[in-house]
Amino acid sequence: MSDVPHMKAMSLIAGLFAALELAAMPLGLRTAAWSGEDDAMAFDDGAVLDDITLTGGTTLNLVGIGISARSITLDGTPTIIIDALPQDGLLVPLAEGAFQEGPLNLIVGGTALAGYAAVVEPDGLYALPTDVVAVGGRTFATLAGAFKAAEGAGEVALLRDYAARFRIDIPPGAALALDLGGNTLSFASRWAFNVGDGGLVVSNGALTCSQYGFYVLDGVLVFADGADVRAAGRVVQVHGAGAVDICENARLETALDDPVVFAVGGFGGRARVSSRGTLVQNYAGSGPNTAYAIAGNPDDTYGADFALSGRGGVYFARSPDASIHHPDGQGGVVAISGGWFSLAPALEWLSPRLSLQSETLDGWDGWRVVFDGFFLFVR
Repeated sequence: MSDVPHMKAMSLIAGLFAALELAAMPLGLRTAAWSGEDDAMAFDDGAVLDDITLTGGTTLNLVGIGISARSITLDGTPTIIIDALPQDGLLVPLAEGAFQEGPLNLIVGGTALAGYAAVVEPDGLYALPTDVVAVGGRTFATLAGAFKAAEGAGEVALLRDYAARFRIDIPPGAALALDLGGNTLSFASRWAFNVGDGGLVVSNGALTCSQYGFYVLDGVLVFADGADVRAAGRVVQVHGAGAVDICENARLETALDDPVVFAVGGFGGRARVSSRGTLVQNYAGSGPNTAYAIAGNPDDTYGADFALSGRGGVYFARSPDASIHHPDGQGGVVAISGGWFSLAPALEWLSPRLSLQSETLDGWDGWRVVFDGFFLFVR
């Protein structure tokens, strides 16, 4: 007896089961694991994909369709084809993206476009121009990509105005500098920078933060010449034995009922804040406000040391009592050797041979700390 009819029957049954399985899937849903090796990948409109790897041999054709995926990994230089590039550069929405930036061959409307990078963010795969940030002779599409390429050392230079969507984390032990290049950098995240245990110098441009600015643990943060940093809440928070230096030509401002600089010591030691710049507590409401807040433990073990000095001084605006807050019984030492205040600082905080004199600055009545006696300045 021939086995041919039996084989045909088995084939028809297998085909029927496959059709039933396909019919049971939600409309528009396809899942796939992409190897990326010499693959030309095209999917139905509305396809929802699993984890994707895009390699140098991958061609992703998105002409006329929209897809989404759980995550994407970049491993090489993929080719992506699309009929038109969205204004925000979003190519594929993601559910669980982890940041990456890498090279990209981009073809839009049949024309190859140079100068674009593939950027994976938590919410999507983007095609973004690489003329935003420079480091080590290379240009990048994102600030995060440039800081990652710097590998913990060197200068990152902003080339044009840029809106960052996510916080930048400075690696432990890093020694990095951010030159804003006279441009404006803005952040939409809760914090702009997590300096942590690393080192960061910011200079030469404007930085605006939708909520808070810089978090420092035991690291070092310097606001150098030309840094103009503004935040809705506190600009700097030091929680540990970190150090913050605000240079004479730097300016920090907060708009809410929050200190410009808040420091609390940690078990690693005291925080240190030194300012020769301009600090503005610009809160327009009522109640006590402060530009510096110094906190510690009730047993006076840990706290923050503050040294305010320099010709530029410190300038507190708007609130009649916006000066320095250092609660009794908390750790930390305050030493004022110069500056302008809208509220007279406590006399016991002044260094020897210093006193206060009434003065008006930019229309604000206040006090300037002055040196009583002769002194020789040697450069």
